[in-house]
Formats: sequence, C-alpha cells, structure tokens
Amino acid sequence: MSTSFPLPLECLQMIIRQLAYDGDTNTLACLLRTNKHFCSATLPILYKDPFRVLSVNPNIAVARNVPTRLSKLIKLLLCSNPDAPVSDLLRPAFLQDPAEPKDPHSAPEPTSIPYHSLVTSVEIHLPPFLFASIFQSTNTGFGDYLERYELAERFVLEGIFDRHKIGKLTIMPFVATQELCKDLAWAWCANAERIRSLVIPISDVTRYLSIVGRFELLEDVTFVLDKDIREERRLERRATPTEQKVMTRLRAERVQHLEEMVLLVQEHRRLYPNVLATGRGPDTNLSFVKSFELPSAPGDASLYLSPAPDSFLHRCRTLEYFKSTSISIGAVHWAVDERRRYNADIAAGRRPQHALVPLRSFNVKHGNLLAGDQINDVAFAFGSTLESIEIS
Repeated sequence: MSTSFPLPLECLQMIIRQLAYDGDTNTLACLLRTNKHFCSATLPILYKDPFRVLSVNPNIAVARNVPTRLSKLIKLLLCSNPDAPVSDLLRPAFLQDPAEPKDPHSAPEPTSIPYHSLVTSVEIHLPPFLFASIFQSTNTGFGDYLERYELAERFVLEGIFDRHKIGKLTIMPFVATQELCKDLAWAWCANAERIRSLVIPISDVTRYLSIVGRFELLEDVTFVLDKDIREERRLERRATPTEQKVMTRLRAERVQHLEEMVLLVQEHRRLYPNVLATGRGPDTNLSFVKSFELPSAPGDASLYLSPAPDSFLHRCRTLEYFKSTSISIGAVHWAVDERRRYNADIAAGRRPQHALVPLRSFNVKHGNLLAGDQINDVAFAFGSTLESIEIS
C-alpha cells in the first residue's frame, strides 16, 4: 500500500479490531511489520486488553511457548512504566533474573515505547497453570525466593491464606499466583487515567477506592468475589475456636469490602457523572439496573463463586435481562408474592402499590438442577413481560 495515500486510520483500525477479535495474531504480527502507519494503528488495539487472547482461546493458553511469552509480555508492560507499583512478588517473578541478583528496591528500567499507556482494560484472571509454568520454566529463582523470604509465614500473618483456603487444604504456589494476579492488576492501574474497563477482586477493593478519582474514563467495572465465605459456614460447627475466629474475621472483612465497593461506585459517579455505564457485582444500588449479569467463574470455580441472586433481585425494580451461573431455590418467591398481590389488587379494583419488575429474559447457565416449580415461578411472576427463558 502506498504510504502517500494511506488507508484512513478509522477504516484500518476497524479491520484490525476484527482481526484481534478473531484471534488472528499472525496477520496482526504482519501488520506491525508493514510500516509505521500500520504499526501505530495496530499497537493500541493489541495492548488495549493484552491478556484477552489467553482467556478466550483455550488452544493458545495451553501452547508450550505461552508461559515464556506471557512472562515477556508482563515484563515489557511493567518496564514500560517506571511508575508501576512493583510488589515483592512481581519483582522476582518477572523482573529479576535469578542469575543476576539486583537491588530489591530498584525500579524497572523504562522501555522506549510506553506500552503501558495503551492498556485500557484490566482483567488479570489467567489460568493458574500459566503462572505455575512461568515459575518452573522461565524463572527458577521464584520458588527459592518464596522460601528465602518466608512468604508462607508472611501470608499467614496477613491472613492471605485464610482468603484462599479450600476446606483443609492450602497450596502455597496457588496462593502466590492468586496474589500475583492482584498485584499485576494493581500495577496496570498506574495508568488509571486511561483505564476504561476494570475487574476488581472484592478483597482488594480498598486500594482501588483510594485512587477512584483517577479513573476519569472508567466505563465498565466488575467486582469479583475471590472468596466464598458461605462455604466456610458448613464447617463452622466442626471448627476449632481459632478457625471460628478466622471465619468471623473473614465475614467482617467481607462486610467492609462490600461497603467500600458501593462507596467506590458512588464516589466515581459523583466525580464523573454519566461516565460509568456498566457495573457488575454482588451488591450495589440496583434500583435502576436494567441488565444484570454475574460473570462466569474464571479459573478454579471453588474460589470464584457467584453470590446468591435472591439477595438482590427484589431490589432491581427495572430489571429486564438477568443472566447468572446459578440460582438458589426460592430466589424468585418475592416476585411470585408480588404478582399475587398485584393480581388481588386488580381483581378488587384497587391500584397496585408498585409496578411489577419488567423482566424480559431469564438465563441460568448451570440450571440443570432447577425444579419445574422454580421455572413455573419465573413464568408466573414475570409472565406479562417475559419473552425468553434459557436454562442450560
């Protein structure tokens, strides 16, 4: 293509976005090498959400060379921004060559191109095996680092193990990878002024609240429950006094984090009205929410469980679309009761106290255990507006 009359940037980027969406990395790599015009149009799209291809394409995620490439990508992004907060876990995992010890407090050397400034979507929920592979193949010093600095003891003191406990089993490398995901997401937020889409683990919401004023372009935020405390209640009767104290503390922390989540959304809307368009999470002001989707669980489902929908559905007074990975028994009993009261008021010639929820679409992904009565409840409660029920 002639460089004197290049394809308009808008047209070129429309083509590139489709290639990126299709995961055609080979064509994108060729475009990067074509000329500066193609390169400047391609880079922002590639680095907008640099980890998306691994989360949506399982074939790429299991490729043998992925751990090495992922490690280099993370190092590139961290080194392109000298202001990125580099934690005690990030440095030995991605920035420090175990063969060349460096000052633990030294900052990463910046690259010539600020790749970090192109990142506008932050979602670091990559398969744990990728990080495990990185530690085993590209940075053999990371395991030694964990032992040398006694991180297991530090995690116990800080209560990090408690947040990741699966029954009676706690695995150190797995906990380290989960904490790495959090630290990576936080490092990208050194570029907070350009972030448009953000996924925040509930247990990590406090530090995001501290910089909410910098998310001036944030349009989409998702809050993820990275610990299902309800599972611990099943074991509470058999728990030791020490374990009961841990469960009590975890529940108190959850209450605090949920309050901070609401504060984050409220403060952002106060500072930047009409900018935040989508919010997904276990709790927020739901009065005017028309679409509610609980995202599917990334990684280990036992650590990323959706909250029970019955705890908030009755507050979604304008809800039209609902999609979840699960739904508990009795989740729509409130809607059935409202429908019965509504019908009784109409039959008696009285004006109903409030309008029914105008639900149009009901979708439960793992609904194979739903009883017929539950499906009938949905049809009865929302029958006047319901257009589709999908149980898969």
